[in-house]
Amino acid sequence: MPSKYPQPTSRCLDDGSFDPIQCFGDKCVCVNSIYGGTVGDQMYDSNKLNQMPCYNHTIHRRFSSYEHECEKIVADKLSEIYRFENEGYTVMEFSLDMCELNGWYKRVREDENSKFCAHKNGTIIGDFILPKDDPEASNMNCQCARASVLTSNPSDPPKPHRCCRNGNYPKVIRKKNGYYCLDENGNKVSKEVQEDEIVSLPCYYDGGYWRNYEEFSVYC
Repeated sequence: MPSKYPQPTSRCLDDGSFDPIQCFGDKCVCVNSIYGGTVGDQMYDSNKLNQMPCYNHTIHRRFSSYEHECEKIVADKLSEIYRFENEGYTVMEFSLDMCELNGWYKRVREDENSKFCAHKNGTIIGDFILPKDDPEASNMNCQCARASVLTSNPSDPPKPHRCCRNGNYPKVIRKKNGYYCLDENGNKVSKEVQEDEIVSLPCYYDGGYWRNYEEFSVYC
């Protein structure tokens, strides 16, 4: 019977390759970043990452320990659940699906009353926060909100984003008087049409709303 709790998995980097350091518990090994196999048979203590030959200061320099905050929170919650179950209690509800495979927080986070788009360190992105009972919260993926952070230059003045209230990419975008569809990843997926042909777009639907900016408009 498969476990109902998260199981340890390999840590990935943002580009999808294996983190060259893989740790399980308090022991770590070096692995090949392409196929994930171990490099050598020596194991290291998790609090001595910078002594490992596969330590990369660009990737690991900010971390005093292997686990990110998100992973630590999940581990603590699991320990608490196991303790309750060992004491004879039945744990009815729990939410541990918080972290990406790279160990950072997922794009969408939630608390008791709201859902919001998050930076990978877990802090909220801009004003992308909605009550849980808001209709747009149900399909919140924050792809646009997270991408707007990754592609922005901190030294540049703030620019208007093209995201919907829930941090998703819009269904339709207008640029230079041409209208076209975007998919959930922000890719153009239709031909451009003029304003009087907008209802012919496969992504257009009644009941949405426009957000207008100086150089473009988006339909969510």
